[in-house]
Amino acid sequence: MAGGLLKKGFSKSTRDIIPMNANNITKKVIDNDMLVLGINNILKWCQVLSNGRRYTCPTKEIDGKLFFHFKKEWHSVIKYLSSHVDELVEVDGKTISRTYKE
Repeated sequence: MAGGLLKKGFSKSTRDIIPMNANNITKKVIDNDMLVLGINNILKWCQVLSNGRRYTCPTKEIDGKLFFHFKKEWHSVIKYLSSHVDELVEVDGKTISRTYKE
């Protein structure tokens, strides 16, 4: 498929979904092989894209920084963020979705 990711391990459907002209997202996927797509601070999990698959991973704060558990290791959320991550939070008893703030 012309214009799609050619990294080993990605399925054809992922190459179709993530075009090469999405430079910032594609670069992070290739460099880190993982990408945080969204964060749910209410239920304490995040959604991670790795090798063409989506995973729901538990999160926790360590020293004021957010980490997620993936394949028996804790990873920093900030290191694997996509450029447009939303987080689900509760503010004054209301559930809202907003852009993630580091």
